[in-house]
Amino acid sequence: MWVKFVVLVFTDIVLILTNMLLSFYSVSWPPF
Repeated sequence: MWVKFVVLVFTDIVLILTNMLLSFYSVSWPPF
């Protein structure tokens, strides 16, 4: 069942990275 654990960790990392990128872009370019 380690595959499910790896998939969960991978999805968490992807979500965190996307949140960081979105916050960085929103700070760099303010929404119009």
